[in-house]
Amino acid sequence: MRKFTIILLLVFSINLVFAVDFWQFRTSVGSIYNTDLERKMFEEYIKTKRIGDIETWLILASGTYDPNRILYYKSLIDKMSSEISNSVKDKRVSRYDLAKLIFDYLHQNVFKSYLERSTDLDQLFDTGYYNCVNSTAIYNILLKRFGFDPKVVQLPDHIFSVIYLDNYKIEIETTARKGFDVVRNPEAIKELRERTSYVYIPEGKGFRVEIGDEGLIASMYANQVLNYKDTGNYTEILKASIKALILETNLFLAYTNLRSSYIGIFTDYVKKKDYENAILFAEESLQIFKNDREIKELLSSFYYNLVLTQIETKDFPKAIKTAYYIKTNKTEYYSSVAELTDYLVINWAKAEIQKGNYDKVFNIFSISSNIDRKRTYNAGVNALIEISKILANMKEYDKVIQYHKEFLKMFPEGKEAEQNLGYYYNLWGVDLMNISKLEEAVIVFEDGMKSLPKDNILRQNASIAYARLAQIHFDKKDFENSLKSIERSIELNNSKQLDNIRRNIYIGWARHIAFSEENFRKAKEITSKGLEYYPNDPELKRIYDYVSKK
Repeated sequence: MRKFTIILLLVFSINLVFAVDFWQFRTSVGSIYNTDLERKMFEEYIKTKRIGDIETWLILASGTYDPNRILYYKSLIDKMSSEISNSVKDKRVSRYDLAKLIFDYLHQNVFKSYLERSTDLDQLFDTGYYNCVNSTAIYNILLKRFGFDPKVVQLPDHIFSVIYLDNYKIEIETTARKGFDVVRNPEAIKELRERTSYVYIPEGKGFRVEIGDEGLIASMYANQVLNYKDTGNYTEILKASIKALILETNLFLAYTNLRSSYIGIFTDYVKKKDYENAILFAEESLQIFKNDREIKELLSSFYYNLVLTQIETKDFPKAIKTAYYIKTNKTEYYSSVAELTDYLVINWAKAEIQKGNYDKVFNIFSISSNIDRKRTYNAGVNALIEISKILANMKEYDKVIQYHKEFLKMFPEGKEAEQNLGYYYNLWGVDLMNISKLEEAVIVFEDGMKSLPKDNILRQNASIAYARLAQIHFDKKDFENSLKSIERSIELNNSKQLDNIRRNIYIGWARHIAFSEENFRKAKEITSKGLEYYPNDPELKRIYDYVSKK
């Protein structure tokens, strides 16, 4: 049996930690049975709780499934049994001596050399190499042939046989040539240590569990890891481990192998970038190893890489769906996936922007905000800037404004988006001013100030536009609209310069009416209004005096 170190507390708490009915457990590798015969034997065991044909059980547990090979190995056991029977024929042999005779027979005729990796019965039969598992197995098989009821003592890293003759207990270390009745044989204890590096642990001095046939078969299944480890056949390791645990729930080595097989399967799928299957098996393994921190960390990375791969392959809808599923159903792994939200939004939005699908970009913002609102906003601002640059270069400012307003409906807390909205209102209005479309410019500025009443740059630019519009109206002798424009300009940004412009409009308007139209009553009305603002202005007084006399 392969050596491993465990903490005894873990062994004692296996039933609490791994509360799994392995007979009912269904793994994604499919059937755990390699042949119908194996399946039928497990089904019969579950019904009767009896092992029955232990020889076939142990040969199957060694990984031999060919019916002809099974019959061949059983014929070898028949041959051994026959030779032992012939050696004691017509002799009076005690039960103790018979058990020792069987032990000596194996070491003289079957066991050639100890080899830790030689676990299975077929290896023993074919090569003569043995370790504690297959040597204990064949010894117990032969003991049963001769009417004994052997048991197995299980240590953390080793097993050996034990039989009871009335009140006399005999422990047998099959790996040592002098290992029969090892408790009473110091030479055997020394040989065991020298041959195998195992240290004999006497009763009461360490963790020892006495198990029956199920435990022996389970140990054989558990050690199939040695057959498949070098080839990386983690599926077979997983199947063998589960079969071992159906028979012996407390076999810690089987749990160790089972966990390793799952991690091996994860690794293989990760190498293929098949994160969906890696997740499938990771979640499956957590049904058994519920609190395994390492597997949970691996699962978290699998979820992260699944979403990342979906983004990088431009399967954005699936990435959103996966991320949302994790957020709502796998909250323990959500935080790492949430980090990908801005990357998802940026890449998806960029793809749609390149196609000119600007409306779809806003649908992305709406969907992805369900994954992580803050990250969606940050990425969305950048995407909105890109769209705005494109549309602004085409002078489609109305669409820029529309998209900003839609974005702010989604994220009313967005200060950056609000600042950008003000920037594009100003850019649009200034562009209109530069091509002398002042009336359109003031409409843009007014609309902007409704949305952004605290934007001082908008107020200043609007004031300038109104002032210029006032001048144009003045030049056209449209003094009424000129005065309205300058009044709005002053309301937005009161200054001495604008005040002088308003004064000049009053003077110009009053002169025009008084001297060109000779409408002295109207001229008096206008100068009176002007004097309310500028009561000491000499020019307005002069015009007022003139029209009053008329």
